[in-house]
Amino acid sequence: MKSNQGRTVEVHQGDSILIRLDESPTTGYRWEVHKINSSILEIQGSDYLMAHGVTDIGGGGTRTIRFRTKSNGEGLIQLRLRRAWEPEDVFLEHFETTIIVKEN
Repeated sequence: MKSNQGRTVEVHQGDSILIRLDESPTTGYRWEVHKINSSILEIQGSDYLMAHGVTDIGGGGTRTIRFRTKSNGEGLIQLRLRRAWEPEDVFLEHFETTIIVKEN
């Protein structure tokens, strides 16, 4: 959730992490993973759900990106809202949170 921007979140080994962010893919802007600490986290997938009743071009919905914790440690999840055809350093928004993975 956008409210977790910049926060530190503690989780346990084997937990799932879901990040849900507003997105309007018909504008070309989509959330994508920019950086993660792959020694403690793995990407499980990404889904988009259009908001109920939205049918107009440019209408929005929610992008959910799923991660699973693999091992203990600390790392960042960095996401960017960008158009795939533009240079990587060009983006509209970013999301970042620190994840601390502890033993169960």
